[in-house]
Amino acid sequence: MKKNQRNKDGKRHGHWEEYHANGKLSSKGDYKDGKERGLFVEYNSNGDKLCKAYYSNGDIWYKGKFKDGKQDGYWEFSNQPSKITIESRESLLIQFYI
Repeated sequence: MKKNQRNKDGKRHGHWEEYHANGKLSSKGDYKDGKERGLFVEYNSNGDKLCKAYYSNGDIWYKGKFKDGKQDGYWEFSNQPSKITIESRESLLIQFYI
């Protein structure tokens, strides 16, 4: 699989991976014509997962952070196309935005 490709318009397209100076994976995800698509994951320089987000056609569906390999802090969830955003801490629902 080819990585870090651009389309004819110079936009990110296909699978992308970026690395820390120490050679460990920093982030990975897929693009279609410059828009994020699917699961994106970011890692610290030790290789531990920091956060993940899921996109559909460039619109975010959820994102959140990890600590010690577990979901941590606030997570945002969006119900497309109504764009209702929910913030949660672990399994506790905190707020709605419309």
